[in-house]
Amino acid sequence: MIDIRRILCILSLLLIFLGVWISWEAVVKPLKSITPTAWSKDFPSPFYFWSAPIWVWHDLYIFIVLIGASILAYYALKPME
Repeated sequence: MIDIRRILCILSLLLIFLGVWISWEAVVKPLKSITPTAWSKDFPSPFYFWSAPIWVWHDLYIFIVLIGASILAYYALKPME
């Protein structure tokens, strides 16, 4: 039988990895290569479908990481049945 806790824990870890990847692609990578004349407030998304201000990507990755960590914490602290 499939254990839903294991599936949710794996999905939570994937959410955390996705959030960190978004952080690298949309926040850290563009900022580390900024030259004063090349800086723009809009960066392409990690998926290259649209551009958004850097604060959108920053807040999105924090939100994704917090959701994943919250799910993991819930199942870690929930008593075994």
